[in-house]
Amino acid sequence: YSTWELMQGEIRNVHQSAEQFAQFSSSEQEQVSEGARQVLHVLAQLPEIKGSDNTACSNILANFTVQMPQYLNVAAADLKGNVYCSGLPLNGPLNISDRPEFWRAIETGDFSIGNYAVSPVTGKPQLAFTYPVKNNTGLINGVIALVLDLEWLSKDLAKNILLEGSMISITDNNGIVIAHAPHKGMGVGQPLPRDL
Repeated sequence: YSTWELMQGEIRNVHQSAEQFAQFSSSEQEQVSEGARQVLHVLAQLPEIKGSDNTACSNILANFTVQMPQYLNVAAADLKGNVYCSGLPLNGPLNISDRPEFWRAIETGDFSIGNYAVSPVTGKPQLAFTYPVKNNTGLINGVIALVLDLEWLSKDLAKNILLEGSMISITDNNGIVIAHAPHKGMGVGQPLPRDL
């Protein structure tokens, strides 16, 4: 009887630990997206982002990109999706109008989160966050995009695994893995297997 009680106690402990881990992981995701929202909100208010001086705009975004290594890039685009300034140098014209998060930011007038993609600038896995840029009269005249480095996200996630032998995957809205820890077997950019 005491062995049964011990086993039941261990099972309860495992369930409690798993629940705490799930809550922690959810909180971590919320912190990442809320941090991105706050950064974009501040950047969207800067005159250099709203203005027509592309060099001044790119200089501010380049400085930001150096200071915040978890982000691959930050860029601003006009209403047609043409990027007019970027934290990283571009090899030519870049248009982001094919990204659903670009249009959601314009349509809702609010923060939007994208899905897994490969950066056309760095070639690395990314998750983009977007926010509308408004002119002085409050009309949306563009979008600013902040691009999260998914390699950084997986490494950050790995630092916080609470249970030995456990693993965690975060997916986008399409079920594509955007972060996984530990880095064994499951690839970022792959669909999450249905049997998990």
